[in-house]
Amino acid sequence: STRHGGGIALVNGMISNHETPSCNIDLDSCDVATATPLSSLIATAVANGSTRVIVPCNSCAYVDYDDGSTVTLPEHGIDVVGRLMFPSSASVVLNTPAIFVQGKMDMAKPDPGKTVNVNFIGTQDQYYYPHDACNGGYDTNCMHKHNMGAKAFVVAGGTLDIHAVDPACPSWTKLKYKHSDTLLE
Repeated sequence: STRHGGGIALVNGMISNHETPSCNIDLDSCDVATATPLSSLIATAVANGSTRVIVPCNSCAYVDYDDGSTVTLPEHGIDVVGRLMFPSSASVVLNTPAIFVQGKMDMAKPDPGKTVNVNFIGTQDQYYYPHDACNGGYDTNCMHKHNMGAKAFVVAGGTLDIHAVDPACPSWTKLKYKHSDTLLE
């Protein structure tokens, strides 16, 4: 199923307009062969003392863990400003306090014997920093940041595309409307 972002979003009870960052030119032309391994982005963030892993604007990264490793992200999770790809070969348990998708995140159906599990951890509030409105940074004084609460999974202006189940399997169901004690629609 595909969920496209952009347009109007309800953030902290207020209507906000969120768009894909203007620096993203062509995220659809990415492929795993030329993308940055996620393990490299995590290592760089940790080495620099960053509390957030960032997939930079107009860049591509892929999940290179294929052995079922358990990976725990820093205290503010990951912000996908560019594109993050989970190829069919990915097999990982990802522990994260938050995922923010401002660019594109897509997941292929895992190969036989491969699984991807995402566990949201922690109790600390997580903040969404709109890339363009906060000048591409994570300044705690940015007046456009939004408190998303703990264990945030936010698609704001971005695209989430997950192909992890058989397309014939319904991912939603129509609810019944009760007109009276005897009539359901």
